[in-house]
Amino acid sequence: MKQISDPTPAIPQEFSIPYYQETDDEAYQKITADSLLKSGQRSESLQIYDNLLLTLPVSAFRSKIAHNASEATIQIQDKERYLRECLQSDPLHRKARVKLAKLFQTQNDWIACQIEWTKIEELDPLSEGEKEFKAEADKKALGATVDVLKGWGDKILGKFGMSINDFQTTKNADGTTSIQMNKK
Repeated sequence: MKQISDPTPAIPQEFSIPYYQETDDEAYQKITADSLLKSGQRSESLQIYDNLLLTLPVSAFRSKIAHNASEATIQIQDKERYLRECLQSDPLHRKARVKLAKLFQTQNDWIACQIEWTKIEELDPLSEGEKEFKAEADKKALGATVDVLKGWGDKILGKFGMSINDFQTTKNADGTTSIQMNKK
């Protein structure tokens, strides 16, 4: 049975990022790493971003560094880690949420993808393209949820020598659903 991803931080009702004035050296390091990233030197820029993340406190500056680090890495697991780190510092960072939702989509983690699109929608209205992504995520997350529930049902029923397949559901005219056991 597929494990569901850990949720990202919720959208807070009230939120303010702690103020932090980066030092001239930290600002210079960020500019250097950004330039390296733009010129295609991903590993060099990632090294600088990682060093900055080790020392920076939770702040908007740290959130930007984590977001840029996600751009510098090629590994999907690292991208997810940096995007989550970005959202820990700033749960309102929309770009990071969109990238994370699309990352979940490429991993076929539809439940996490759908949850992330719902959080994005709380921040701002979705564009037409984003609405299509969300609609696809909603549809596939429902199927994934049903599969998870079937797995749980089979696990419980298996202790009694039964399976979900031993039952049949029928939609009634009044909109209710009847469950009947199949005859063997």
